[in-house]
Amino acid sequence: MGNLNDDLVLAVISCFPPTDAIRCKSLNKNFNAYISNQRFAHEHFVKSSHKVFNLIHFSDTSPNIFYQLQLDPPYPLDIPEIYEILSIQVPVLASCGGLLLLHILSYNTFCVFNPITGEFQLVLEANHDGWTAGPVGLAVDSSTDSFTIRLVAVHVKQNQSQVNQVCKFTAFTVGSNMWEETHKEFVCKSSQFSRNTQPVYLHGSLHWLREDGDILAFDIEKCQARIIQGPGNRTSIMRFGYDIWFGGVQGSLAFVTAFQDEIVVSVYHYENNEWHIRNIIGNISNTGNNDYRNGIPMLFDGKRLFFLLRKRGEDGEIYMNDVSTKSWRKIGMVSATTDCIQHFIPFVPTLAKVSGVYLHDQMTQVSLASELRGSLEGLYELMKPY
Repeated sequence: MGNLNDDLVLAVISCFPPTDAIRCKSLNKNFNAYISNQRFAHEHFVKSSHKVFNLIHFSDTSPNIFYQLQLDPPYPLDIPEIYEILSIQVPVLASCGGLLLLHILSYNTFCVFNPITGEFQLVLEANHDGWTAGPVGLAVDSSTDSFTIRLVAVHVKQNQSQVNQVCKFTAFTVGSNMWEETHKEFVCKSSQFSRNTQPVYLHGSLHWLREDGDILAFDIEKCQARIIQGPGNRTSIMRFGYDIWFGGVQGSLAFVTAFQDEIVVSVYHYENNEWHIRNIIGNISNTGNNDYRNGIPMLFDGKRLFFLLRKRGEDGEIYMNDVSTKSWRKIGMVSATTDCIQHFIPFVPTLAKVSGVYLHDQMTQVSLASELRGSLEGLYELMKPY
């Protein structure tokens, strides 16, 4: 084919779902080189209309058993329960820009992983130097061809009064070989971090929810931290995290709080630093016969709320609320074998580049420990479309 035809074909391929685009690498060497390029990954991310939410589900006590829930309409009668059992525990700490941040507990190592392409980079944990290890976040800047990828670790130290705590931050840029300290410490009121919510990357900052309902925000470029007070509808029950979803929705921070009679969606406006109630949804939970009290918000994407209920001793039931029609619909099940502290990680498949190290390269097969390689392969298999 001539160059013009190649360009047209590549333009079409950039609109394919990620897994279909990868298959096109076998067309010829030129396509293989171009589709493997960072620039194509960025073009695909911008142009593709197949930005489908998947939820990666695991429980707090069993971070080696993973389920995939694909939330792509039209919905089946029951979302298929696709799962993989890994040989080691690798909880997912964050998802951003089509990449996962894994914590490989037995190796004291993080892994930035694209489960669609199989590309990854291992990162040794930061040195805490006597500080207490706090949460770690993943920031993927997809605004340019470069796909800048950073990990940010929070380190915490209590002051003598125990009323306040000091936080410092270290950052690791994928492609480098070391953590860099920001040299700026931040003092704030003492609080633990929420156990079952993930960090949110928006507007150049990582945001972590704390158990007091406030949010620790860290601007990566400016190396500045601040506290964002949570919405006024929070209650003491938020401390346990069962009834809360925290994430990003259409460029804004969002809180979904499940109360006994209603579910309140609040969004944060950066322009005036205020929270506003976006939606109030009637709660369908029967609190007296529900293991999860008011129910667990799994995901809110601005149009749909996914919600988990479970009657005592039975499998969990996934319901979806369409905010435009204010209607509920049961769309799937979750196994009853999981515990109460559950993690639902939103994931949008992309071709985002990581480091040029691929899971199925011959060198990787030889050099990577078999249990670690097997666990990454399990996640790779889990995220295949079905």
